[in-house]
Amino acid sequence: MWIFHASGTLESIDEAPATITLDPEAADNDAVPAGTNQSVAITFKSFADGRGFSLARRLREAHGSGLTLIAIGHVLPDQARHAFQSGFDQILISDNEMERYGRQAWDAALQNAVGTLYLGETSADGIWARRHSLHQVGA
Repeated sequence: MWIFHASGTLESIDEAPATITLDPEAADNDAVPAGTNQSVAITFKSFADGRGFSLARRLREAHGSGLTLIAIGHVLPDQARHAFQSGFDQILISDNEMERYGRQAWDAALQNAVGTLYLGETSADGIWARRHSLHQVGA
């Protein structure tokens, strides 16, 4: 199993992190209680179902940067950038998905998603910096 971090790393892990798991078909804005510090995994049953991205965006807006959002299930390398833009912090990749698309595709997604979206901009003006500073202003 692999974990793709919005911070710019892709690493092999032995087991999935402990999380609250949400299904975008059933979850709403109140699915995660205020003040929750646990990681929240949002399941993608199909790469063509974008409800997980919408749910991540709503949860990020409601809970700020204190919540760790993890995309699990069917997320394609090409969707990594959109996942991070939607508010995800990590993407959990099964060994089968890593083998199916290849390490090279995930490395390219890492460069595209993190290298250009976050690290390619100045730290003060980058999307990552703006997203996290916005939610910490009132904290």
